Amino acid sequence: DALDNSSRKSNSKKKPVEEQEIADKQRAELELLMDDTDEDNFEINANDPRFAALLENHHFAIDPTNPHFKKTKAMQKLLEERQRRQVLADSEEIRDQESWNTSSNTFKDASLSSLVNSVKRKTAVISEKNRRAKPEFLID
Repeated sequence: DALDNSSRKSNSKKKPVEEQEIADKQRAELELLMDDTDEDNFEINANDPRFAALLENHHFAIDPTNPHFKKTKAMQKLLEERQRRQVLADSEEIRDQESWNTSSNTFKDASLSSLVNSVKRKTAVISEKNRRAKPEFLID
């Protein structure tokens, strides 16, 4: 009995030591992971043409409300660049609309309306001929 008790005690002393070693290893790994996430060294070149679709295509829109979204310096830079490009595109679109409304386009509008009127007249003439060509039913 004395041997059994002493061997049990030595085994029970070994288990906490092994568990402590495992816990220390896990803690060290966790600290390494935490150190990696704290450092945000990744930088993105928003002017790189390889990222053009990411910044311009709506299929790659970044949603900051998504639970998987990680707010990092690079992600913040992407969001700012996307917003800047969107504002630029909107201003160009407004400029294009203003240039369309200039007096030089009134000639194009007049020629377009005369073309539409010409087509309407020709279709009216054709439809009138078709009505005359159809025989009316004779009633006896």
